[in-house]
Amino acid sequence: MKLYGATGKLIKGQTLTTVPCPHCGNGVHGSFGILRYFHICRIPIFPLAKTVGLECVNCRWLLLDQQIPAALRTALTHRLFDRKSQLPIAEESLNGV
Repeated sequence: MKLYGATGKLIKGQTLTTVPCPHCGNGVHGSFGILRYFHICRIPIFPLAKTVGLECVNCRWLLLDQQIPAALRTALTHRLFDRKSQLPIAEESLNGV
């Protein structure tokens, strides 16, 4: 049994049409966030890193953190990492299933 380590959680965001894809030129992207946190005995202790990203819907090209314009990156960080999404609980348990 692993007593400590780091685990990640994918947070899905909204579809955006503000940034053109550098690979194919398409303007539609899906946003997402990756929250990594430190755990002891599978109990989350504190967050380690928050990464935001955009994925082109057409060619699946990824834009991560520093590749996203600063103003959009800040807005995505505030939108994706609210208090509810930072809880390292499965989505099913949040919905009452």
